[in-house]
Amino acid sequence: MNKGTILGLAVCFIGLLCVAKAQEKVPCLEYTEYQLTTLYESGGCTVKRDMELGCARVTDCPNTCRVLTDRQRRRDFVLGERWKKTMYKCDCVTTEVLLGEKDPTAVPQPPPGAPAYPPRSRCRLKGCMHPDFENTFMKPKERYETKERVCICGKGPDPEVTEFNTLFRLKCANFEFAICKVFGELNGTIVFKQLSSGGVTYIRGSIAGFDTADSELLHGVHIHTYGTLNSDCTGGGPHFNPLGLDHGGPMEDQVKEKRHVGDMGNIRESTDYPGHSVFSKEDHVISLVHHNNVAGRSIKIHSKADESLDAEGIILSPGRPIGCCVMARADSSVWEKSETPEKDDKYM
Repeated sequence: MNKGTILGLAVCFIGLLCVAKAQEKVPCLEYTEYQLTTLYESGGCTVKRDMELGCARVTDCPNTCRVLTDRQRRRDFVLGERWKKTMYKCDCVTTEVLLGEKDPTAVPQPPPGAPAYPPRSRCRLKGCMHPDFENTFMKPKERYETKERVCICGKGPDPEVTEFNTLFRLKCANFEFAICKVFGELNGTIVFKQLSSGGVTYIRGSIAGFDTADSELLHGVHIHTYGTLNSDCTGGGPHFNPLGLDHGGPMEDQVKEKRHVGDMGNIRESTDYPGHSVFSKEDHVISLVHHNNVAGRSIKIHSKADESLDAEGIILSPGRPIGCCVMARADSSVWEKSETPEKDDKYM
């Protein structure tokens, strides 16, 4: 063992002795667990419990506050100072001021000889914490959307954010998806997308196999009550009509719900791609949640247009079903893979 090693060990030993002596000078006092955990440890103090003696030593309490910035945690935030950013402002206050504002009994006096409680940052956030990006904030009314969900920074305090006094809270809802794979004389898919909180339902479809020899370019589409279909697209029960309303035309009164939920109107064959229809729509009546839930039900595509009523008020038949499918729950991949119209080919 050389002199350098011996010297190093000696220095280390002396250091340990100094630490031990310093710890001996710190009184072992009786604290409540609330004081140790909530008032000291959460504020950055070092707490060492002596289970045999039933006491604890509290050391190294910071005399500054910590405040969250966009890049790092700032530590030179001293008592009485204000730290202000675009989305929030913070004051460095005593623990008594911070916790005693709501409940004066929440801060019991420390035992004689104990260190003072560490200061705390009192912050007010004028927005929302971003759900996916750390140390990033969303402005009030800001919308954040992914393929799986939508989040909006709305009014109201956020109970999940404890670091700030919040004026707003993040409200998120996942998307629900469904797919309907068409069989019969036709083939293709119809996909649905809606937030779990409700609202508008987005629909996309791509269907092929229409007869190019006839003059029928519009084809009625209906949702039926049951998901039991035969190979020739018979079955499925009546139109899905949970509200007991009259049959509605292709587009009229859909927002006012004056139609069957299952009345989807017509789709148009493409003039550029004969026998093929690609379409999209926003529907305020059809739903994947709540009482108008269409998941598990069947869809029928007819040989003719759904003209609703003739001049004398008689319901006209849209012809026989030439394609059908049963709607099933799905994940976001079905929407990502769905085809969108090159033109504005929506439901008619």
